[in-house]
Amino acid sequence: MSQSLRIIFAGTLILQRVILMRCCRLNIRLLAYSLSLIALLVAAKN
Repeated sequence: MSQSLRIIFAGTLILQRVILMRCCRLNIRLLAYSLSLIALLVAAKN
């Protein structure tokens, strides 16, 4: 696992935790957005 991927993964975990304190609908939307963003970054590297 590369350093940047590790940072991204940690960032999404922090995001999830922050969002969980807010409304559930926003949580789902941002989670889907962050997952698609990670998928794009991984695809761009490969």
